[in-house]
Amino acid sequence: MMFWIISTGLSAVVAAFFLAVMRAQSAQPETTAPALLIYKQQLHEVEKDVAKGLLAAEEAERLKIEISRRILALDATSPGQTRRDTPASLA
Repeated sequence: MMFWIISTGLSAVVAAFFLAVMRAQSAQPETTAPALLIYKQQLHEVEKDVAKGLLAAEEAERLKIEISRRILALDATSPGQTRRDTPASLA
């Protein structure tokens, strides 16, 4: 009987530990998402301006490259970001 009480207690402690770790990971704010959304909107605006004839194709291409560089730089500056469904030990 004592074995089952100790096993249940240890299982509860381990489960509480894992829940605390998972909760801490999901509480981290997603800092790159708003910036990425802005860059995607900028790309969309460039496409709309080209379609309206407000921007030349060469200028639009230059803007797309610059926005793409900013997206890559944003990704490079946040190496600690992991997918939320990936455990920290695997990231």
